[in-house]
Amino acid sequence: MQATSRLLPFVLLLIFVSVILTNCSNKNSEENWNQTVNRVSSGVVSIQTDFPVSFDGKWNHSGYATGFIVDAKRGIILTNRHVISPGPITAKAVLVNNEEIDLTPLYFDPVHDFGFFKYDPSQIQHIEPHEFKLSDEPPKIGESIRIIGNDAGQKISILDGTISRLDRDAPNYGKGKYNDFNIFYIQAATSTTGGSSGSPVINVEGEAVALNAGSETKSANAFYVPLDRIKFALRNLQNDQAIARGTLKTTFKSTSYVELKRLGMTPELESQYRAQYPEMKGLLVVDHLLPASPAAEHLSVGDILLQIDKQTLATFTELEKILNSKVDDEITVKILRQGQELSFPLRVDDLHALSPTSIVKFDGGVFHTLSYQQARHFNKPIQGVYVASSGGAFGSAGVPAKSVITEFNGQQVNSVEAFNTQLLTIENGKKINLRYFDFSTHNTTNYALVEIKRKWFEHSYCQKSTELSHWPCTTYPSSGPDANLDQDDNPVQTVIDSGNLQDSLVNVSFSSPYSIQ
Repeated sequence: MQATSRLLPFVLLLIFVSVILTNCSNKNSEENWNQTVNRVSSGVVSIQTDFPVSFDGKWNHSGYATGFIVDAKRGIILTNRHVISPGPITAKAVLVNNEEIDLTPLYFDPVHDFGFFKYDPSQIQHIEPHEFKLSDEPPKIGESIRIIGNDAGQKISILDGTISRLDRDAPNYGKGKYNDFNIFYIQAATSTTGGSSGSPVINVEGEAVALNAGSETKSANAFYVPLDRIKFALRNLQNDQAIARGTLKTTFKSTSYVELKRLGMTPELESQYRAQYPEMKGLLVVDHLLPASPAAEHLSVGDILLQIDKQTLATFTELEKILNSKVDDEITVKILRQGQELSFPLRVDDLHALSPTSIVKFDGGVFHTLSYQQARHFNKPIQGVYVASSGGAFGSAGVPAKSVITEFNGQQVNSVEAFNTQLLTIENGKKINLRYFDFSTHNTTNYALVEIKRKWFEHSYCQKSTELSHWPCTTYPSSGPDANLDQDDNPVQTVIDSGNLQDSLVNVSFSSPYSIQ
């Protein structure tokens, strides 16, 4: 009893010292984070965007987001692909001291949710912005992070979180919208909302460890793009080198070994891949094949990917590196199908060539060639004319936005250039038949009769110019028998015989091209 009483003061002293050290540690940690945030905040910018026309599933609108400077000397800002958008855009950035700079698109990835704006560094007069370093160390589960961005439109909001997953599936934003694939996302609970897109995810040293991309509305979870592909693209841009992107037009899914056994994986193969990839929980499996693609002729949904050119792989990063190095070349793919190993030669397509680079504006509507993103939603080959927005006679004829025109004026149209060629040959006022499909009837061909009208809207063809960083347009004059459309129509006066009023009643069909008052 006496020994216990003698030990009691020492125990109490030990607890007291432990509490003091814990409080000091927490205080030091907070001070470190405060210093880090103050040091790097000048490199975060609020981005204001304006999309003048609908494009690739996105309506014309204005919005706001976030970006951060990754090369202050060259003037390069990193943000999300869905912020830059593959279509026409105008944008500007607002720095922490409220200076404004003009932005032009520099590069966006065809699939993954990242892209770069460029700006003129000489436009920044009153501040030396921080240049973010992209971390060389991969993020770790349990690592503390901060998100600095334009959350909910509030400039320089700071949110904290802890990384919980490194192998999350890419978020699904819905049918007809942009969706990432063939990649693992990072997850943490930070409750980010609109405007935080493109924010840097930083560690306590102030290095960016990921790129904020989206969040889940029903929980606090947010999703980040890993940096491996971003660093590869940035290095190429800084060295004025092309960024090669290859594709099999195939979506793969990381599948657990439990499910792989049901698909025919043998215990021997499982042991081999578990030993080679101890950190991985499974392998890549074919999840979706685009029709009429080379891969669709040989691969099937459920095939387990084992090797490419005799090189084993289990991650999306390994797969992408091989495809990027084999653009417009042939590879040998080895798969496991129902317990049987099979090999096929497949051609690697250029992923950049699958993004539309031209639009046609006609009668209040916007049209472009079907994109890879939208073809995946329709489960159709990449051919046809996508109706980004429908208006005028096309809308009156029942051709909805986000539908795909396959035949126009009796001719098959696989691109917007073929569609525009037909428009240029048709006289004003002539009625033309077309065939299309939409989301609700993507396996059914619909018919519509459209009257060609050039009175209220211009007919123009716009093509993206990488050098000029915008979309120069060629405007075509009104043609046909009713070419002089600028003059007011002469009013027609009609005298009605009140004695025969019933025979004078008519049914009037009309359309208003603009909303007024």
